Amino acid sequence: MPAVREKTAIFGGTFNPIHMGHIRIAHEVMEKGGLDRVLFVPAGVPPWKFSNKDLASAEDRLHMVSLALEGEPGLKVTDLELCRKGPSYTLDTVRILQQENPEQDFCFLLGMDAMAGIRSWHGWEELLSLISFWVMTRPDTPPGILERILPEYSCEENRFFCSGRPEIRRISVSPFTVSATEIRLRISEGLPVTGLVPDRVDAYIRNRGLYAHV
Repeated sequence: MPAVREKTAIFGGTFNPIHMGHIRIAHEVMEKGGLDRVLFVPAGVPPWKFSNKDLASAEDRLHMVSLALEGEPGLKVTDLELCRKGPSYTLDTVRILQQENPEQDFCFLLGMDAMAGIRSWHGWEELLSLISFWVMTRPDTPPGILERILPEYSCEENRFFCSGRPEIRRISVSPFTVSATEIRLRISEGLPVTGLVPDRVDAYIRNRGLYAHV
């Protein structure tokens, strides 16, 4: 009898900073998708331009994610992209994780905004052939959006299929009304972020003086 393969979702982002919405989404996706874990992958050097004053250092962002995930079952973090020089391309990350963990089945989590720009991603067609995409949407997201983004994919309810390729799946998650951008702004204005980020992350940000001059 073949061994049961573990299921892991790759959750990439700058996590600048990580907030309660990220953690809530990860738990929701893990429960709804029957996953064993969600692997947080903080981005090293994002391919897009990011203001230096807005982006905390790789060390600080990794530390904040590690603090946030303490005591959170099934939520893990890797420094894979932070240790790699040059731009952080999802295609490279997926290749490495699949090669180093052949016993695991991976899917890739992303939001609808990111999915809308998929055709601009480095090696996007190869990426879609390597891994299942789980597109996170809000409950009020209208149907048909994925069909418009990738019309060459035939659809069946919330799943897309292209012959012989991994699925593209729409998965509904609860909305989180505050973004990382708004959290950074609140911190720069001296406003509290209690309940928006984990307490340990809040303390770390203030001790390090992060985002004070956004």
